[in-house]
Amino acid sequence: MSLSPAAEARTARGEETAGRILDAAANAFARHGLAGARVREIAALAGVNVATLYIYFPSKQHLYEAVLERGLRPLIDLMARFAHEPDKHAAAAPTIDAVMRHLAAHPALPRLVYQEAVCGGELLTRVAHRWFRPLEDMVEAELRAGARPSDEAFVPVLAAIFLHLTFGHFALAPLLSRVFDADFESRAVLDRQTQLVATLARQLATTAAALR
Repeated sequence: MSLSPAAEARTARGEETAGRILDAAANAFARHGLAGARVREIAALAGVNVATLYIYFPSKQHLYEAVLERGLRPLIDLMARFAHEPDKHAAAAPTIDAVMRHLAAHPALPRLVYQEAVCGGELLTRVAHRWFRPLEDMVEAELRAGARPSDEAFVPVLAAIFLHLTFGHFALAPLLSRVFDADFESRAVLDRQTQLVATLARQLATTAAALR
C-alpha cells in the first residue's frame, strides 16, 4: 500500500533529519572520537534538540555505529558487485571512482576511522571485524585471483595499500593541504588521486611477484 502525501512528507523529513544528525555525528566523532564526542554538541550541530536525537538513535553508541554503517556499507556493496563483474579490468576504474566519490561525500568517515585506529579505542576490534574485514576480504580475494602461490604473503599488505590510498587521502587531506599549500579536498586533486589509485590497482596483483 502506498503512503499518503502527508505520510511521505513526514518520512522525507525524518530521513532528512536523520541524515543531518549522522553528518554532525561523523564530524564530531572525527574530531573527538567516540569517548570525547558530546551528544549535546552533535544535536546542536544537527539543529535538533537532544530528545529528538534520541528518538532516531537511542544512544551515542548506536549513533556511532550508524555513522560507520552508513559510510562503510556502500563500499562493501560496491566491492561485492565488483566481485561478480565478468570483466574486472573494465570494471576496476569505475568501481574505484565510485569508492572515491563516496568518500569525498563523507570525508569525516576516514578521519573518524583513523581516530579510532590511532587511539586504540574500545570499538577498534569491532570496527575492524564488522566493517573493515568484509571490505578487506573482497579486496584480498581479487588480488589472490591474479596472484601466484608464492605471492600469498604479500596479499594482505597490498590490500592495505588500497585502504591507505583511499581512506588515507581523505584522512590526511587537511594536513597535506597545509604541507603542500594546495587544496587536497578539491575536485582536481581528487581526480588525480582517483587516477593514481586506478593505475596502481591494475598493478597490485602483479606487484607481489616483483617483491619475491
